[in-house]
Amino acid sequence: MYQEDEKLLSKYLSNSYPKASLVCSLSDRDKSEFVGKVANHLRLESTDITDSISYEYLNDLYLRTDGYIYVVDLDKLTVNKQNVILKFVEECPVLSYVILLTKF
Repeated sequence: MYQEDEKLLSKYLSNSYPKASLVCSLSDRDKSEFVGKVANHLRLESTDITDSISYEYLNDLYLRTDGYIYVVDLDKLTVNKQNVILKFVEECPVLSYVILLTKF
């Protein structure tokens, strides 16, 4: 992560973090570092749900009582699966966050 990105992230994390966010980067390493820093800041576990996206799976996530950071790599999803996650992103489960990843 570049030093300017670190400063911006620190400033961003000092305020309340949004329930859903989009991370654009050319580097998978940068995206991974970003998710790790947010997870540390929020004291939550992160889990990549990209390969599990379905209506049933997402509905089951609403039943969890503990918070998570759900990571979705948009570049790996079909258009149909991108449509499936819309409501999930708009109405994220209680105590949880969604981070969407994509390339520039």
